[in-house]
Amino acid sequence: MNVKRAIAATALMAALAGGMAACATGGGTDAASARNSPAVRATAAPGARAYEKTTDAILAADLDSVVARARAAGSGGPSNAAVASIVVMDELAAGRPSSARAMIDTLPDRYRGGAGDLLEPWVLLAEGDAAKAVSRATEGAPRLPGRLGNVMVALVQEASGDLAAAEQTYARIEQTLDVAKPSEDEPNNLEEAIRQLAAPQTTHILYRAALVKHRLGKKEDALRLYGLADQFAPNSPDIDVNEARVSAGQPPFEPALDPTRGLGRWALFLSEEFGRTEGLAQALSDPTPQEGLVSPSSALFAQIGIALDPSATDWTLGAAYTLMGAKGYAGAERLIRRVPAGDVYAPDAAVALGELFVRQDQNAKAAAEAQRAMRLAPDRWTIALSAASVLTRAGQDAPAIAAYDAAFAKATQPRDRATVLIARASAHHYFGRVESAVADGRAAIAADRRADIRIAAVSYMLDYPDGWTEAVRLGRELLTEKPESVSRLNQLGYTLIHRPEGLEEGYRLLSRGVALGQHDYAVIDSLGWAYYLYGDYEQALALIERSNELSPQPNAEILDHLGDVYWRLGQHDDARETWKKALAAKPEARRRATLTAKVAEGLTTPAPERRRPPTLEPFTPRQRSDT
Repeated sequence: MNVKRAIAATALMAALAGGMAACATGGGTDAASARNSPAVRATAAPGARAYEKTTDAILAADLDSVVARARAAGSGGPSNAAVASIVVMDELAAGRPSSARAMIDTLPDRYRGGAGDLLEPWVLLAEGDAAKAVSRATEGAPRLPGRLGNVMVALVQEASGDLAAAEQTYARIEQTLDVAKPSEDEPNNLEEAIRQLAAPQTTHILYRAALVKHRLGKKEDALRLYGLADQFAPNSPDIDVNEARVSAGQPPFEPALDPTRGLGRWALFLSEEFGRTEGLAQALSDPTPQEGLVSPSSALFAQIGIALDPSATDWTLGAAYTLMGAKGYAGAERLIRRVPAGDVYAPDAAVALGELFVRQDQNAKAAAEAQRAMRLAPDRWTIALSAASVLTRAGQDAPAIAAYDAAFAKATQPRDRATVLIARASAHHYFGRVESAVADGRAAIAADRRADIRIAAVSYMLDYPDGWTEAVRLGRELLTEKPESVSRLNQLGYTLIHRPEGLEEGYRLLSRGVALGQHDYAVIDSLGWAYYLYGDYEQALALIERSNELSPQPNAEILDHLGDVYWRLGQHDDARETWKKALAAKPEARRRATLTAKVAEGLTTPAPERRRPPTLEPFTPRQRSDT
């Protein structure tokens, strides 16, 4: 994409996203709701719906209210592309293409072209002119971000029933994709980071291309594309089911796209684009976690997409997890319960309900859903693993370990077995069985030495008698592989400062880590703790308070450290309140015991002797190649 096109595309997406606020005002929403399509009216939340803001309605998964607000805001003619997009999509879903066209035509000139690129092909398709729809999508494709324009062309072709043309379009898109198996490790450079951010879109493109090949009866091509998609989204049940179906000569289990389902899928691709671009913009502008939705427009277009194409149950669960992350629990539950009982994602929906309940401290309900998930998918090790995680956080010790054991028995590949082992190690550690945690960590490393396995194992070794030496050895090994990795600098540095003889080296490594990752809450906390161990409580306080601000959710370890600093500074009431918050964050058994004692008795251990930390050489980006 050239620079001018990139600027135009960015402006278009910003106009759509920024216009969400316009839907927050405007009266007459009850009357407007009566005109909504049946698909949207079915999303209406029960009871009173007095939302102060549009985002409140999105958090409640009340798409009916959002669309009604957009209708009310655009009753005299839409003032922006966001209002037009919402209403046009629903007019098409209701079978009123003439009204949809009128909405686009009444947009102000500065928005009409961009909204036309996004929506007019679908209006033309609804009007019955597939050739003009494809032509209009092709004409507007270069003005849309990245591959979105060509994706829309392919979706319009699919939705019109021209699978042969869609096949060719997806083949052209595939030529532009990097389909190498994505790295699971942290990126080494900007190029790798961009690849990881683009992975979800790549997955969905490959899967749609596979579906088209599948419907055309091209078995080998379909299996190749399903296999590529599986590299980006391993153990996805829809891929597994369709691979079996194409091998057996059966069609895909999902319904083919029609104009409404195609429009829904287009909304989902837009949702993914919004989530990626707005999430990155938010992280760059202010790394401090914000309450609520990171990208309201992404959440909204996801809800539109799954309303128009209910077969997108994987997206339904993704939308539910987005709401969970913003504490929109009622909306998340309503979305999860839309997944049909016989759907391939029904077991995943049960896990999602378990996750929802455990976040709300409804542990009995959470445990019941976890057990139900395993009954629904007795052969899927990933479901047993996810259920085990829910059971662990619900405080169900024996059932959780039994679920991990079941997952381990079902997993056949070494890397999968390692994944189960390191997760079971976490559960043992949480319940206070450090020796079992270390044993599982070592077994996981023996099965698969990938970085995340070794990093997790190190954290369990720190609580194990004589585990420090082994943890340091692993930490050095990890840092040698990636000397500029903030997470690895933190891992080794934090490990080292657990012993007096490692304090100076650990302090130096952690200082370097903070210089490289100035918004990484974990390494900031670790450096703060190093200052605590030097007796510099003022500097420790500044760093650990900053770490606590940056943490996306209450972190028991950070709060524990912060309470200790408050106590040393004589702020005993603040210390006890902070330790209570740490307990509320559900720490592992050993930390829970020490926190309980601190709340009751305060700190009874001697304070660290105040010493001057070593002088550090100035650190600049030019030194980042140093080891």
